[in-house]
Amino acid sequence: MRLLQKTSRTYFLVSGTAFLIAGVVFYFVVSLFFKDQLNEKLHHDIKNISRTIMKNGTLPNYYPFIETREVSAQPEHSFKTIDTLIFDGFEKRKIPYRQISLITVINDKEYFIAARDTLIEEDDLLEVIAIATGLVFVLLLVSLYFINRKLSLKIWQPFYKTLNELKEFSYEKPRFKLSSESQLYEFTELNKTLEKLTRKVITDYQSLKRFTEDASHEFRLRLLLFNQNSKHFCSIRIKKGAG
Repeated sequence: MRLLQKTSRTYFLVSGTAFLIAGVVFYFVVSLFFKDQLNEKLHHDIKNISRTIMKNGTLPNYYPFIETREVSAQPEHSFKTIDTLIFDGFEKRKIPYRQISLITVINDKEYFIAARDTLIEEDDLLEVIAIATGLVFVLLLVSLYFINRKLSLKIWQPFYKTLNELKEFSYEKPRFKLSSESQLYEFTELNKTLEKLTRKVITDYQSLKRFTEDASHEFRLRLLLFNQNSKHFCSIRIKKGAG
């Protein structure tokens, strides 16, 4: 497996996990933010409804979003927040609503005031976030893959050039030198180290070659002298035998 493939696979795995975690966190953040903004809006609506009742004496009703009615004396006067389901005749199903209600005294009368607004269904919100996160994830990965591939090929070009030059290295080239250059410190140091190594290899080879040549020459010389001495010794013995 190539280094680029290995790093790309690792990057995709880490990025996929990060995007999955980010999607879950984003879902909860959006859900909490939406509910907080909705609560603020409903509180504001109740205040406006209270002002309308105080000013005009009329009870505005716009079911299911606004509900007002006069009630008998109630001990509970604080804001109450609940999530409820209300049947929608148009969609023929129950719709989730956030409701904030209040029992308050206006002009010496007690009124029940409720303000409601639809909640984004969790399934719909989850689906939208999943689709959006997935599209962003795929687009980002595809873009980064091609950018990373192009950038990596450019960055690693001196390395491959050095590798090809090393393949052509020979002991017969005493002036061997790497021509590839890089602005990266690591590749520059690699080239310097390889040049020192090749010079040492060439020097050792040439020293061994000279030693082998000298040893071979010495061996041939000694062998020649030995042959000559052997012939001389043999001729002496032949002469003695003849005498």
